[in-house]
Amino acid sequence: MQEVLREFAEIEGFKGAAVFGSDGLIIEQNWADFAELDFLAALLADLVTLVNQILHEKLGEEEFDIMTLEMKKTRFFIKKIDAFTFLAVFTDNKPKLGMTLVELKNKFKKLLVAVGL
Repeated sequence: MQEVLREFAEIEGFKGAAVFGSDGLIIEQNWADFAELDFLAALLADLVTLVNQILHEKLGEEEFDIMTLEMKKTRFFIKKIDAFTFLAVFTDNKPKLGMTLVELKNKFKKLLVAVGL
C-alpha cells in the first residue's frame, strides 16, 4: 500500500496522503513534515461519520463516495475505501479541480487493487 500511496505524490500540488480508519487511527501514510497527522485523521474520521449520518437521516442518501473540502489555499479529498476505511489526499488548490479528481480516481483504483478490493 505504501508504494501506491507514494504514487499520489504525482498529483499536481500534492502535499500528503493517508489511509485512516473510521476510528481515526492512521493505517498508512505518505505525509512529510506534518506533526498533527494523528489529530487530523481523528478529525476527518469524525467528519466522515457526521456527514454520513446527515446524508442518511436528512437526505435519505447512501454514504458518500468522495468528499472535497476546499479552503483558501488547500484542498482535502476524502475517498471511501470500504465501510470503515478512508483515504485522505491533501493538495494545494492551484491545479484545476477536475484534473485533480481524475488523477485521484485513477490512483485510487490502484490502491483498491493493492488492498485486495
